[in-house]
Amino acid sequence: MNRGRGWTKRWRKRWDKGYHTDPLMWVLMDYFIDFANYEKSEVYIKGYGMVELDRGQHLFGTKKLALYFGINRQKLRSVLKRLEKVEFLTISSTNRFSIATVINYNTYQSNEKENNQQNNQPATSQQPASNQPRTTPKEYKEYKKEKEIEILPENPQQIIDQVIDHLNRKAGVKFKPDLYATQTLLIDRINEGFVLDDFKAVINKKCSQWLSDARMVGNLRPATLFASDKFEGYLQEARRNGSGPKAKAVNKLSDIELLALGCDVLSKFGEDKFKEFCSMNNLPPNDVESIRMRATHRPP
Repeated sequence: MNRGRGWTKRWRKRWDKGYHTDPLMWVLMDYFIDFANYEKSEVYIKGYGMVELDRGQHLFGTKKLALYFGINRQKLRSVLKRLEKVEFLTISSTNRFSIATVINYNTYQSNEKENNQQNNQPATSQQPASNQPRTTPKEYKEYKKEKEIEILPENPQQIIDQVIDHLNRKAGVKFKPDLYATQTLLIDRINEGFVLDDFKAVINKKCSQWLSDARMVGNLRPATLFASDKFEGYLQEARRNGSGPKAKAVNKLSDIELLALGCDVLSKFGEDKFKEFCSMNNLPPNDVESIRMRATHRPP
């Protein structure tokens, strides 16, 4: 894409508007200013065709941009909506990509003639007030009150590296964690709320099933294990069979402690969790009935 090689400008009033209190919003403003198209051009999208971009526009995909900034797509979309609300940019989207248009792009990026002048002498001209951001600090504070759900506890690339490393060691394969197809696949699952232990549970379960099966061993790959229509089913299977992160039995408890804990589980969490507790700890029927009686007659 066509990007200018000279100066870009920033308004000092951005500080007054309070945008700096949201570091990601601040950085995204700079990103779109610096990466927007410097002049009208066309870009080819595989499987789609030519896309015409005007000056001040930037073509991007939310998956790739979220990965670039080390955040989840939900967080990215939230900030992009805020940038639209403060009238910094507009966004039009297709099912393949999005195009951001920086409003008043000429305010931030000089044309070629002005750019050459800036290389030789400092800029001193004042810009008209109509080009300045139009949102008041009070309005911005209202936008800041919008609820944002943080899903990722850490940089997603760290999770991706650990997941692929675990798969390579368990299955004896050599998949690369930096392939775009693998990264976007895992980012989607992470954005759905799955954590590192979930990925490891699925890998462990499927390796135990498929490593010795000549017909299925080829499915020990990211495209199969972490696919949107398969991953949750694999994880539920791992949990049902005791290999998932939430299916750990209580260890190193005496019989009396185990019975007391079972009584607490039944009283606080109900029958379903109690049955799961009994199954994980292989409690005999007599102990199960004893716990039920204790919980029923327990003083408040």
